[in-house]
Amino acid sequence: MNHDDEETHQSSLYSQRNDEIRNDSQSSEGRTFLRRLNLFVIITILIILSIRSGNQTTSFEKSYRRSKAADSYLVNSSKLSEENEAEKSKSNEAHIVPVAKQDWNNGLPACQIRVTNKVAHHYEVIESVAKLIPYEYLNLSDRCNHQHLHFEFDTSSSQKLRTKSWLLDMNVRVFNTSIVDETTGITRSFGRAAMAKPNRTSWDTTIQVTCHCDRYARPWLQSIKKNGPHVCIHHGRCSKTEDMPNAIQMSPHHERYFIPSALPQVSAEFVQRKNDTKIEICSVGATIRRDWNLLVPFLENSKNAKYFGKIRIRMLGKGGFPNILIPYREQTEMVDEIIGDDQEFYATVKACDIIILAISQEHGQDYFKSIPTSNWKLSGTIPPIVAYVRPFLIPDELVELYRAHLPMQIPHRGYNHANRTAFSEALSSLLDDFLGARSTTRK
Repeated sequence: MNHDDEETHQSSLYSQRNDEIRNDSQSSEGRTFLRRLNLFVIITILIILSIRSGNQTTSFEKSYRRSKAADSYLVNSSKLSEENEAEKSKSNEAHIVPVAKQDWNNGLPACQIRVTNKVAHHYEVIESVAKLIPYEYLNLSDRCNHQHLHFEFDTSSSQKLRTKSWLLDMNVRVFNTSIVDETTGITRSFGRAAMAKPNRTSWDTTIQVTCHCDRYARPWLQSIKKNGPHVCIHHGRCSKTEDMPNAIQMSPHHERYFIPSALPQVSAEFVQRKNDTKIEICSVGATIRRDWNLLVPFLENSKNAKYFGKIRIRMLGKGGFPNILIPYREQTEMVDEIIGDDQEFYATVKACDIIILAISQEHGQDYFKSIPTSNWKLSGTIPPIVAYVRPFLIPDELVELYRAHLPMQIPHRGYNHANRTAFSEALSSLLDDFLGARSTTRK
């Protein structure tokens, strides 16, 4: 190789080396740029998520919070009134407190529980499922911390006033609160309520608030997918699932049950009452499911005339005014009403002085256990008696059936549902007690 060729070869090697160095430098700069770009993207995502989480409250909710009415719903443990404290029943002894930010990762994460409702009613059951259903009925998986239960809520899409009212109440009064069972130490915390399925894709348990007794019930209870183990809340007898431990009922007719009595502790100020001096006697539920023949002897008995100007019989439910009572409307005040707003409805019920349940084998047989053809259902009259600790008049059989849950310490009466005058006699007796107590209090 001559001198020129050697210089050319060395120049070529030098140029090749420079190209390698330049390529390495560019490759290093490229990797640095990609790392910085990835970091920028991650930070941007975190900022967006932070902004979104800080703005979850809708303008509708903010408007509601600003309203005077909202003040009655906001639950704070330090501001519970003495009245509410005194009215807590055995089923509602848990004290609601604001959720504290705490580390759920005590070995395992909190159990994520979905409470879902496939119909546009039964809203009164949803909150009770989360707060009152016994822990052993939850059918939880072993992959979560059973001492920390977190509930999310969703229901069937509906434009009904009651649906919107329920959603608003839950997201103002219940959202971001928790209760602690003093016996077990189990914490139950509550997330949002919505008309759409939550974003979470996997659950430790899914509870269906309205399980129908059909051919799908048993397979659904047996399935375990990404929704976790399943729990059914039945609203009456179901032979298809009665042997399954995750099929739960809502009355003591059955072995596995709970009473859905976690009702809104709303203020009675919501109710515009015509005459506060009158005794409010309330029937809760559809009027067509009651036997109003039982009230006729009370209205026809001249000895009861002393009560007629002092009472108001309020029928809270759909079905209209009972035809059989029309001839007696001039004797005493009787009103039927449908209240679509959840808060106003429960405030009205809470303001009742006496809650009555007028039923017989002909009208209301499904609420009895002794009748062979009964479906063993919970009457909607029972939860408000328990939740609001109201004086009550119900059949003798139901007094015994629900005795462990009813406020037996306050004035009440039972009656023989097979005796056509027993209801009337029991109502007169209860009014004597009630008016006597009121007279003593005034003195």
